[in-house]
Formats: sequence, structure tokens, C-alpha cells
Amino acid sequence: MSIIDFSSHIVPPTLNGVIVFNDQRESSEYDIDTRIKIMDKYNIQKQVVSLSAAWLYGLTPQKALYACELANDYIAKMVSTNPNRFVGCGVLDLRNIESALTQAEKIVKKLGFKCLTVGTHQGERSLDDEYFYPFYEFINEENIPLFIHPISFDGYELVDEKNGQGAMQVFGWPFETSWAIWKMIVNRVFDKFNKLKIVTHHLGGMLPHFFNRANYRFERNHKINGLKHYKYYFKNIYADTALDGTSIMALLEGYELFGPNNIVFGSDWPFIEDSVSYGNNINAINSLPIPDEEKLKILYSNAVQLLNL
Repeated sequence: MSIIDFSSHIVPPTLNGVIVFNDQRESSEYDIDTRIKIMDKYNIQKQVVSLSAAWLYGLTPQKALYACELANDYIAKMVSTNPNRFVGCGVLDLRNIESALTQAEKIVKKLGFKCLTVGTHQGERSLDDEYFYPFYEFINEENIPLFIHPISFDGYELVDEKNGQGAMQVFGWPFETSWAIWKMIVNRVFDKFNKLKIVTHHLGGMLPHFFNRANYRFERNHKINGLKHYKYYFKNIYADTALDGTSIMALLEGYELFGPNNIVFGSDWPFIEDSVSYGNNINAINSLPIPDEEKLKILYSNAVQLLNL
């Protein structure tokens, strides 16, 4: 069956010198012909292409804005050249909300991108901050999904990149995703913007594994505040399958929380080699003990509906 890859990344060569990439493979230019050949190999009909928001970490707001503009313009050229194969997902830095709104309007109304992506925190502000409400009002009204990508954070020796040997991406990023969603729920972002659609990278981080523990604490601590049942908010929350190849066990945890209608196929390609990000990932989904029509939703139909394709 045809597949839509919701979370494929691009490292535009126009960003060399603007962003410091951490290895040559990630900073190399993946030409369009090579990308399409790999897509065809795995029956990927469309890639939703985005710059990983993690690249913005450590940049000043001014430099991040410049990097976003370069990335979005590069993706726009990809989409305009191959509209049947690529869908644009524009990257934003929200630390200057006025600039972010201007850029968001350009991305959606001029470039015609179908989603936006931001990091799980914006400097000293988490995504539940009222500072971002004008942005949520815009995407709520435009019915544009927001893809949140984990970004590194400081302050924990466990995930210190110098001594942690990659522990930030293994443990810190899932925490970042889970923390961002938890705060958006308990601080009523979804109550205020009830059409808001958030797509979490890496199958929701820690959310599926710790769902029961979170739900128990949620009901015990927040019921008096008038919040709805914890799982109620997950009608607004989606997850991709980008787990470096995935496993049936991990997918089933995600399936139990998000259900068949709120999971989209995601690869993380090209940061993970295609035999893993596509091959193993697709095989794991096809091996799930769920109906074929639900596999079709995960691999294709959910993305069509979410992105209004």
C-alpha cells in the first residue's frame, strides 16, 4: 500500500555556515533524485518534509529566524518542483512571537505548507505559556497541525552531552516531549484551543509507557481544577512511528494510548538509515495484530486527513 511519511527531514545546503551540523552525513545535500529513489524503494508516495527544530537549539532568536527562513524557502522549492511527492512543513522559532506570526502566515497562506513545526521549548518558555496564545489562535483558526520536535535542555548531568554519550537524545528528548504535552494539558491550552492538533515525534516520547501512572496522578491532583479526564485531551494529540526502526511492543503501547486514528507513519529519515527508518519501521507496523484497515490508517489515511491533502 502507498505510504505517507509524516516526519522526513531535510538539511538544506543553504544552512551550511548558519547552523553547525554534528556530522558530515547530516550536513550533506540529499539530492531530489536520490530521495525519490529511496521513497520508491519503500512505496513512499509522499514525504512531509521539515527541518528538525532541534537544529535551532543554541541559536539567538535573530539567527534562528534567519535559519527558519532559509529552510522554509528551500523546502518550498522542493515542493513546487515535485508537488506530487513532497509536502511542506514549515519550521518556526517562537521566541519573538510577532516575527513568528508573520512567518507562519507566509508559510501557510503564501507557500501553502500543510503543517508547522517547533521545538518542545522556546528558550525559557514552555509551550503552555500564554505568550504563545496568538500563535495557537492562528493555527487553531487555520486548522494547521503543529509538529513538536524535542530540543535539548540544560541542567541535568544525566543528559549532559559531554559526559552523557548521547543520553540526551535517548532519555532527554522523550522527557522533553512528555513534559511539553503534560504542561499544555494541565495549563488548559487544549481547553482554550479545542481544535488544536499536536503531533508528537517518536511516538509521544514517554507518554504511552507511563500513561497509567500519569493518569492516576492527573485524576488525583487535578480533578478539583475542573480538568476533564486525562485521555480526553488525546483526541487533540497525535504521534508518529519514528522510533529508529520501531518494535511491535513499543508500537502496541502507542496504539493503546493514541488509537488507530491518531498515529501517523514517520521515519526520521535521513538521520536513520533507510533500512531501519523505512524497512524495519514498515515491517513492524505490518506485523501488528490489528486489522489491515487500521494499518492503512497509520501508514496513509490518517496523514491525508490530518494534513487536509
